[in-house]
Amino acid sequence: SRLDAVSSESIDSILVLPFQSATGTGKREGSKTVRCYECEYFVQTGVIEDNASQFMNNAVISFLRNHSLIKVIPLWKAPGVSSQMLSQDLRGADKRLLAQLGKDLGADAVFSGTIYRFRDRVGTAVSVTSPASVAFAVELVRVSDGKTIWSRPYDQTQRSLDENLFDLGFFLKSKGRWLTAEELASLGLKEILSTFPVKKSR
Repeated sequence: SRLDAVSSESIDSILVLPFQSATGTGKREGSKTVRCYECEYFVQTGVIEDNASQFMNNAVISFLRNHSLIKVIPLWKAPGVSSQMLSQDLRGADKRLLAQLGKDLGADAVFSGTIYRFRDRVGTAVSVTSPASVAFAVELVRVSDGKTIWSRPYDQTQRSLDENLFDLGFFLKSKGRWLTAEELASLGLKEILSTFPVKKSR
C-alpha cells in the first residue's frame, strides 16, 4: 500500500524479536479461537511443535538478509540483552515500549510475530493421515512514533486438490506434495514478506 511505501523510506535497520507461541509448545489439548495480537482477525490455536519459534526466527532473519538492504538486528544476538528479556512476552505490549526497545538498540523499526499453530503432518510427502497446519502473524512497529506500519496474518492447513478445487495455485506451489509444517510456514513467510515495506535488494 501507499503507507507501506512511504514508511519504508526511513527504515534502515530492524530489530527482530523472537517469535512468541500463543500456547505452550507441544501442547495437545483442543484448539480455541483467539484474537490475533498483530491483526484484526480471529485465529484457531493448536499444537505448536517444539522447534517452531527457532525455525521461524531463523527463516525471517535469512529472508530479510537475502532480500533487503536493511540492517537486521536479532534481539537474541544484540549486545547487553539478558536471557530474562528474551523470555519476556511482549505481545500486546504498548507499542511505545517496543519503540523504546528498538530505539535503545539502534533500530528504526521493530519486527515481532506470534505463532498460533504449527502442527506437522502425520505421514509422508505422498500420503498423510493428518496434514500440516500453520498459523502465525507478524507486525512492524516504527520506532519514531510507535505506530504499526505493516502487519500480516497467515493461516493455512494443507488440503488435497480434491478437497479444494479453487486453490490450484497452492497445489502448484506445493508441487503436489504433502508439506511439512516447516515447508508450509516457509511458503507463508515468502508470501507475506513479499509485501514487506523495506528497501528490496532484488
